[in-house]
Amino acid sequence: GGDAGADGAEGLPEIMELCDAAEEARGDAGALLSVIRNVGQRLRVSPGDRDLLSDFDGIANVCAALAEPPHEWRGGGVWAFCN
Repeated sequence: GGDAGADGAEGLPEIMELCDAAEEARGDAGALLSVIRNVGQRLRVSPGDRDLLSDFDGIANVCAALAEPPHEWRGGGVWAFCN
């Protein structure tokens, strides 16, 4: 985390907000894709958030969401997650 302006993450939600958003976006492929892309951007500009993502079940929330319909293994959400 920290100051978004100081780490280049202007306009990106905090990692904890993204964890919550991933859980809320479970049934919406477009929303989950957006969340996953934001997580990736956040981690690139704020590597310290990686620990928070795993400590607070963020990765587990994303994986659980990807395992449910309407998502599929060759869909955009999985592709974004892997990249």
